[in-house]
Amino acid sequence: MDKERRAETIIAMTQEALDSGDERLYWEALGYVEGMRRSGAFSDKFAATLKRYISGEWKEKRRNGRKWFLKIWRLTA
Repeated sequence: MDKERRAETIIAMTQEALDSGDERLYWEALGYVEGMRRSGAFSDKFAATLKRYISGEWKEKRRNGRKWFLKIWRLTA
């Protein structure tokens, strides 16, 4: 149950950051994972994998946002 709750928390935090585009929320999600690693709840390897996933999703969302902005800007310029 506890593992399930942690997984749901990480997913929800990541999704909220991605949906809002709020960089503060992105860093909170990474900080949560780091806190779990430091407390011993996550192994170093698992925490690194989660951080890579969260960062990858964040970067992908930003790349896509820039692409859409450029497309719209070109159409309106």
